[in-house]
Amino acid sequence: MDGASKLTPNDTVIGAEVPVSRLPAAAEIVREYIRASCLTILDRVGRENAAAVVVSGSAALGEMTAVSLDDGGPLVLSDVDLALVVKSDPLRDSVKRMKPAIMNEIAGHPAASRICPSPDLGVYSLRDLGIQDRKMGVLELRDSGIVIWGDAGVLDGLPRFGPEEIPGREAVALLFNRCLEMLEALEGGFSEDPRRSLLLLYACAKAYLDSGTALTAYHGRYAPGYGPRLDRTRRVIAERWEDGRDAIPPEEFLMGLAFWTDFKLDPDLRRVIEKYEIAGGRATLGDAAWRAFLEARLVLPAVWMALVEDQGADAGSGVTGACRSLLGREPLSARLRGWKRVFTGGGGVPLSRAARLAFAGSPLHLLRLSAMCLLGGYASEGKGGRGVPEGTETVVPFLDKSAAGFLRAYFPGAIESGMRDEDVESWRRLIIEVWRRWTERFWS
Repeated sequence: MDGASKLTPNDTVIGAEVPVSRLPAAAEIVREYIRASCLTILDRVGRENAAAVVVSGSAALGEMTAVSLDDGGPLVLSDVDLALVVKSDPLRDSVKRMKPAIMNEIAGHPAASRICPSPDLGVYSLRDLGIQDRKMGVLELRDSGIVIWGDAGVLDGLPRFGPEEIPGREAVALLFNRCLEMLEALEGGFSEDPRRSLLLLYACAKAYLDSGTALTAYHGRYAPGYGPRLDRTRRVIAERWEDGRDAIPPEEFLMGLAFWTDFKLDPDLRRVIEKYEIAGGRATLGDAAWRAFLEARLVLPAVWMALVEDQGADAGSGVTGACRSLLGREPLSARLRGWKRVFTGGGGVPLSRAARLAFAGSPLHLLRLSAMCLLGGYASEGKGGRGVPEGTETVVPFLDKSAAGFLRAYFPGAIESGMRDEDVESWRRLIIEVWRRWTERFWS
């Protein structure tokens, strides 16, 4: 398959303009990245085997977030969502085995150095398209995806459904994913390294925004694009978000969504820094990123608790209580399938721990609950109200006892010997290491 149809950079492979971003320099770099990625994919797979190459997500909607660095070049914070559709199921399986090599080659393109997230490529057969589940990503791919090479009508093969048909569990899963991404971006804790600060800031912006997205999707109002979705989210909050919720009143929630939507579409770091200035003291980018984390770690669990409580979970005792009430709810068959997959794939869970945890949930379910419990139990010593410290020198992150107890009992993996219950960074690192390993082995 490799080398079956060699392409050169002079070949025209992009048949549609991709809007990408409001920052012209970033749009130019991402379009070059997309062009090079398409050439790499077709070179590796062969044009005779491919039905289409598609761009979706924020690039297709013109919502990629990018900032200008001191060196004059852009830094793209959003990921580029590419999809390859091949003509048969056996071809799909063959391409998936080739995928690591394809991703490595794409990551080595010069334009990739200006794009922070690792490249992503979904691989589908033509038959796969018609059997996709009713998910937000599928609706977005169908309604806003752009075919950049191949059959222009290929996305018509995706199922037809409306936002009201998206199951509520998909909204909950979105919150789990944003929770894990935010914890991953926190690597190393508070930092004044500009790139790390920007990555944390962006992860927190997405977590805040997708708290609104999840609420909107849960109530059947999802629409692709943060800009177009904002008005729908406003209406859902006005109708559904109770004024008595302690974590975030509706007016504050709406203000935050408007602020971070502006940041997502046209980021202005000066506005972000001004937002987090306290008592006239000048905030740094690192300060702003840290305070954005402390803000988002209140909002996201609050929305998650509202959704799972609507599904019958006990959220009266906070995040940990809600997590405990969700144990043992999956069908036994789903739990057993999950643990079998982890064991046959070398998931690294001790047998004795797995045997006990199989009654509580599948590995993925327990990993997600562990991440949410960690985020909900994350605390910091300081004088700032609502968990936001007045100065970064006072920040001492720790984990509250109830969250630590949950993790000791239900984290789906080996726990390091001698790890202290309150050591939030060790727990964070352990959860993210397992998430990365399982994503690479089981979900890529």
